Amino acid sequence: GGTVPDHLIISDGSQVTIGSHAHSHLRLTTLGYKGARQEFETSRRELARNGVSDVFACAYPNGDVNDPIEAAAKDAGFALGFATRGGLVRHSSEATCIRRINIHDADSRSRPEFLYRLLGLP
Repeated sequence: GGTVPDHLIISDGSQVTIGSHAHSHLRLTTLGYKGARQEFETSRRELARNGVSDVFACAYPNGDVNDPIEAAAKDAGFALGFATRGGLVRHSSEATCIRRINIHDADSRSRPEFLYRLLGLP
């Protein structure tokens, strides 16, 4: 017998959810609706093939999203989508365009750098 993949062990609890980040990490806004939908559907198939079947959320590569990409995410079956637009998330916010902070390794080398990034400071 084989071993259980780490991602299945991690997602087995109620604290972690595995979502999609599209299939090939291309900027979806350059692909349009049809290309983005294909990216999402391929990602969902690959995740299911690897034992992750209940995928309901996606994070748009580079945070890039527009109306056609958001529609592609919805039509591919995602209930939640995370972009990198700053600001507050409100009850009235669109579920497939949730705001988040994009943090890269260079943004978190030290605690002050990390805090500056969280606060949106230059």
